[in-house]
Amino acid sequence: MSHDEAAATFPSGAFFDALAARASRVLDFERLGFAELRLAFAMREPERATRSFGVVFDGYELSSSGELEDLSAFDADAVVEGELATFAEMFDNIATHGGADLQHTFNALSLAGVPLEVKGDDPVRRDRVFRYAETIQQFLDAAAAPTGEPATAGA
Repeated sequence: MSHDEAAATFPSGAFFDALAARASRVLDFERLGFAELRLAFAMREPERATRSFGVVFDGYELSSSGELEDLSAFDADAVVEGELATFAEMFDNIATHGGADLQHTFNALSLAGVPLEVKGDDPVRRDRVFRYAETIQQFLDAAAAPTGEPATAGA
């Protein structure tokens, strides 16, 4: 991310806005193919309300819906839920290594449902997460800051 983008504090709507902007510039949708997915990330913290952030993959375009006041109104195909610390560790790993190492990929963290769980009421819509897993990983890897500084500094 650029300096301005990297300055967005994690977790925040500004962080996901900056991540979506960067990913829109660097993702190779020609190679990845189109994606149709409304994805929410729900982050739990002990003794605090869960915070949720939305991302929309619409064909060859990507946008952030920022922090979601009402998760159900976002109408996500799926929600990736887990502890804030897990998300912070994943983004720090991505920033440190220029992309996720094998222990911190989206698949490694979510496939078994631990420590991240993919939830959704409609199994067909939820399946989109796994269909577009490579696109999601490339989106997350866009958090790699060229400075190597943790993406979640200040979290």
